[in-house]
Amino acid sequence: KQWYQRRVAITAGGVVYSAIDRLTKRKIAVKEITILNSDDSQIQYLVEEIALHQRLKNKNIVSYLGCERDGKIVRIFMEQVPGGSLSTLIRKHWGPLKKEKSTDCDSALIPLL
Repeated sequence: KQWYQRRVAITAGGVVYSAIDRLTKRKIAVKEITILNSDDSQIQYLVEEIALHQRLKNKNIVSYLGCERDGKIVRIFMEQVPGGSLSTLIRKHWGPLKKEKSTDCDSALIPLL
């Protein structure tokens, strides 16, 4: 294994690890998803998530570094940034978003896609 890790979060989509690439010594985040069955919808979701990460290129968006599959495990490698996930940061500093605020966020994010 070219990287080593410690678990930092469990999400609905999988487990997120804080890791260090042993070759580059760069801090990375690794999202590990277990494919529960060969359900086409779960695989399609992963294909779409990876494709989205590959297309997003912006200084304000975490960079996609690659992915790998090891049997039923899919790992998505991303740049690691301080502060954790966006949802954790929002909950910590501002609490749940009210509907009108989430609409403002949607409007700000759409041009980035």
